[in-house]
Amino acid sequence: MRARLAFVAVAVMLALARPSPCRAGSASFLRIRNARTGETIAVRFGDQGRLRPVDWARLGRVFGAPDGRRRAIHPRLLRTLAHVQRHFGAARIELLSGYRTRDTWQWDSYHQVGRAADIQIRGVPNRALFEYCLTLQDRGALLGCGYYPQGRHVHIDVRGQRALWVDLSSSSRRPRYAARPRAWLGRHR
Repeated sequence: MRARLAFVAVAVMLALARPSPCRAGSASFLRIRNARTGETIAVRFGDQGRLRPVDWARLGRVFGAPDGRRRAIHPRLLRTLAHVQRHFGAARIELLSGYRTRDTWQWDSYHQVGRAADIQIRGVPNRALFEYCLTLQDRGALLGCGYYPQGRHVHIDVRGQRALWVDLSSSSRRPRYAARPRAWLGRHR
């Protein structure tokens, strides 16, 4: 029964997936490693930018919460990550956080609905990764882009509007956001 419900959820998500600059065909391959578990997965997108159900299930496991819970990951997020990966020379994406259950500070996180990932790419400065996320926004992608100058990752999520933030706190501390992130970014090159 659970497998059928998961399959139906995936079918609905595929049907509702909104086009973006990270369209089907623009990035056909995704290689990701869960930094917490060490599990690595490589999947190919089909002609329409869709994944095989078995690959979708494997990605759900790799994106799973630390407590073992899983959730279907939004197809637009997966295509966006594949697009980012392709831009940076197909280097493997390190996933620091994908799906997670209730967060201490954020009760309405996109991570809780399978629409967000905290990532890094070895050899790519986080600032460059964040700025590339912003270029996708500038081309029409409805993304959230979060930069953590004191942290190890960049946050990317898919949503209904563009958003960006700079969290100045150090890791594992309560967030402290820059009041005007674009101005902060301009002053801190």
